[in-house]
Amino acid sequence: MTFFWRYPALPAALAVAALAVLPRTAVAQPVQSLQAIADAASRTAAARATQAGFDDLQVTVQPLDQRLRLPACGVPLATAVTGNSPRLGSMSVKVRCPEPSPWSLYVQATVLATLEVPVLVRSVGRGERIVRSDLELVQREIGTRPGTLILDPARIVGLEARRDLPAGSTLQQGLLAAPLLVERGQTVTLVAGSAGLEVRMQGRALDSGAAGDRLRVTNLSSGRSVEGVVAEDGTVRIP
Repeated sequence: MTFFWRYPALPAALAVAALAVLPRTAVAQPVQSLQAIADAASRTAAARATQAGFDDLQVTVQPLDQRLRLPACGVPLATAVTGNSPRLGSMSVKVRCPEPSPWSLYVQATVLATLEVPVLVRSVGRGERIVRSDLELVQREIGTRPGTLILDPARIVGLEARRDLPAGSTLQQGLLAAPLLVERGQTVTLVAGSAGLEVRMQGRALDSGAAGDRLRVTNLSSGRSVEGVVAEDGTVRIP
């Protein structure tokens, strides 16, 4: 597991929750190291991502205002990621000194993880079905929740693009859809019963659907409307 912690050179504003600044009469009092605050925030942000299963991390902490003069903490700094911050990307880390002179502040951190992800090697048009040769695995820095990214190429092959996708695109669930096997109004084969005792009849689809979708069909023999599940071969199985 590798961590890369970076601290940009340009200063930025901080959201300070309860900032205890040394009084002018106590200038000789030890001052808290700003580097130690940044390091504490970095470790906490990295640990949060590690607990979620990510490694090969790069953590960037927003610079602290060099004018800050906080009383040196007499115990290890306490840290916590605030709110519903994501495991990756931008997050706010609360750094707190419990004693002897309590103070707390919020430090902004950004966590990136390097993952192997499938990307398109060519542009794919809307409605075009993706094949395995359209994909290659590359190392990418991910700074957003990867929950919507499809990391397994096997889950992509056979799906259709919902819009034009340029070469180099990572693939998210919302960009792809299973191809329709049944179109509304199409004549389909209805299958009822179990293996060894199946009844097949003709029906007309009242909805469109992909494999695994439930849709309504009309039995052309009886005229009754029933509901079934689209099979991989395009038949509709009636439970």
